[in-house]
Amino acid sequence: VGLNVNNSFVDAPVELQSQLTSLRDETGRSCDAAAVLSDLLLQLHGDLHRLSAHDVTLLESWRRGCVLTGREVTLAVNQREFTGHCLGLADDGGLRLLVNGAEQRFYGGTVRDIG
Repeated sequence: VGLNVNNSFVDAPVELQSQLTSLRDETGRSCDAAAVLSDLLLQLHGDLHRLSAHDVTLLESWRRGCVLTGREVTLAVNQREFTGHCLGLADDGGLRLLVNGAEQRFYGGTVRDIG
């Protein structure tokens, strides 16, 4: 997990500005990095507890929070790139992409939203 907190990409090269952001860029203010880390770890702990308890509502909350659903994305996996339409999350948590007319599932990689 990587989270850009107080760095800013306002002065980054134009071709990168649409791919990068930080909490500072999104909120317009600096954040306490230790507090952000603490909050993130607490959220992850809670989600892991829900996952181990087989909480059926967890996947639905992740699906609601998936900002990529319905968008065109490029996913980089092991030095290969796959571009397609994001169909959201599968029941097993994989990312569903429609690539060249066929649905594929991915379980890791770096996603870039292209529209």
